[in-house]
Amino acid sequence: MKYLIFKDNIEDKSHKINTKIIKENIENSVEILKTADLLLDNNFIFTRTWDMEPSHQPYKVDPIDWLKNPNNDDEWTFMLNRFNYVEYLVMATIITDDVKYMEHAKFLIMNWIEQHPEIIFDNSTRTLDTGMRINAWIDAIIYFYKYNLISDEEITAVEKSIIDQIFYMKENYIPKYTLSNWGSIQTASIIKILPLLCDFEEKSKIYHWAIEEFEKQMKLQVYDDGLHWEQSTMYHAEVLHYSLKIINDSNYIMPNEIKDILYKMAEALLYQMTPTRSFEAFGDSDISNLISLLNLCAVEFNEDKFKVENEPITNMDNLYEFTGEQISSYNNLSSNLPKQYNFDGYDSGMFTTRNDWTKNSNFTLFTNGTMGSGHAHADNNHVSIYYEGKPIVVDSGRYTYREDAEERIYLKTSQAHSGIVIDGTDASIPNGSWTFETYLKPLGNQAKHKDNFHYYEGTTLSTLTPHLYTHTRKVFVYDQGIWFVVDDVRAQGNHSMQTYFNIEPNVHMESKNDELILNNLKFISLDEKMKINKSIYSPKYNQLSENKQIELISTFTDKSITKKLFIDKNYEYKKVEILRDKKEPISDDLGVAIKVSLTSEHSITFIVINDELYDGRKNLYCEGVAFHAKALAIEERNKNKQAYVLGT
Repeated sequence: MKYLIFKDNIEDKSHKINTKIIKENIENSVEILKTADLLLDNNFIFTRTWDMEPSHQPYKVDPIDWLKNPNNDDEWTFMLNRFNYVEYLVMATIITDDVKYMEHAKFLIMNWIEQHPEIIFDNSTRTLDTGMRINAWIDAIIYFYKYNLISDEEITAVEKSIIDQIFYMKENYIPKYTLSNWGSIQTASIIKILPLLCDFEEKSKIYHWAIEEFEKQMKLQVYDDGLHWEQSTMYHAEVLHYSLKIINDSNYIMPNEIKDILYKMAEALLYQMTPTRSFEAFGDSDISNLISLLNLCAVEFNEDKFKVENEPITNMDNLYEFTGEQISSYNNLSSNLPKQYNFDGYDSGMFTTRNDWTKNSNFTLFTNGTMGSGHAHADNNHVSIYYEGKPIVVDSGRYTYREDAEERIYLKTSQAHSGIVIDGTDASIPNGSWTFETYLKPLGNQAKHKDNFHYYEGTTLSTLTPHLYTHTRKVFVYDQGIWFVVDDVRAQGNHSMQTYFNIEPNVHMESKNDELILNNLKFISLDEKMKINKSIYSPKYNQLSENKQIELISTFTDKSITKKLFIDKNYEYKKVEILRDKKEPISDDLGVAIKVSLTSEHSITFIVINDELYDGRKNLYCEGVAFHAKALAIEERNKNKQAYVLGT
């Protein structure tokens, strides 16, 4: 019988999972069982690491209604129909040996099939969710079979529904999916699942179409620097995750060119990992722990650079997804993180650096890329800062996709990032959950790394008349806890300006004279009036908390050069002169130098020159050192000085 092909493939896969290892190593079993017990009573909650739009508030759906929308957010309905939550029910049976959990997971799948005898478009059948749903079903059914909890008739019903859903995805595939995470998740799912099914008319045609389309998507969607073009780390991670499910598939021989693209995606993701082992809420992203996905990268590429910790696998995501052989492969790798600490994504506009890979490291993210998709925010020239492993200056997150939520619009603005606003008007103005009224033009970026020094420079053009202006942000970073930020704005006439930095809610903030203490870091505004606002911060979809926001206020005519320092609270600083021809101090308008003393014997002087020297001698001196550069750092140790040219 035809169904035996599917059954045999499921049986074969069931032999490859090792529930004994899972039971012995799983962590957070109390939380897993708590969630599983909620689900057992049809109280749905979406809290997995890679749930796209999580909801930590349980909602009861009884009787089962796959179009239920208890919080007036369609995303909740979409999450309900992706079925990733059945992972908790499967794991609960493994932990407790009580099959009631898996039985309920099977009930939910069979109920969905019963309520969808024909696959027609609705909120329960979007094509993206369909690709994710059939993935979740296959993964769960393998465990059902291992526990002898699924009959031949049920296997046949599941297979028929999956075939119907694959036809549905193919028939409703539209051109924009070629460039969307929607498309690559669907095609990767088809490539993974279709060979497991019985033979049917057009099976081969759909399979080869999916392969051709997937390979085209990878070439088009991923920049040469490895980042996904949609400018959202969450969706970059999702595309990578689903693609890795087929990278070593026995039925699909992935071309090396596509494997290389996925490898670059994995590298780019690794370098976005903060000291908290998560990534920043860049674009439409949540603060999400990266360890499980990087573990998958380590296994699929057999590459120790992606194994962050030399520890056994204990997280649910990996234990549920990995075969026994994959767990052994992971255990045979030793963590060997790269010696290179900098990522310069000139194609995407994403740049990161750190002083090491430990959980106590200092980390910087600077971004100034093109808009990308509707998941993009007004985050050009944004900087995030982590000091001693803790987030200090952050991206404010996304919170929701609801069109009627004011928070959604606000969290996409420059004010919700480390941005500037001129004359009360943002250069990029969001006017909907997915759209902007106008968006600035990024003009380019520079990055330079020398020893412990790093320099980033990004420029944007606001094209919104009458607010036509350029903004160049220059960020100096010293690995031992110094960030010197210079904002250079050019706009004809008289203007007001606000500059914003959003502070992570757990940071202890204390005002001290004209300085602001942020945990063990202190912030100094060298030119602008400072005030502290209450603002909002969303680490996860559907989660909102209050945080504090630094607002800097100034006015200018034609040109504004403003400077800020983030330095260890024990460091001292002062302004020093830049001399032309060793005798004539230049104006602050032309250039400035700030000296930061780490100890009595160790100091760093940061120098920035804002314009060309076109009206006289061009030989400049600072702290006795001659130079001709636009960005320079002079390090002095025990009266020995060394200059680092960072920008010309």
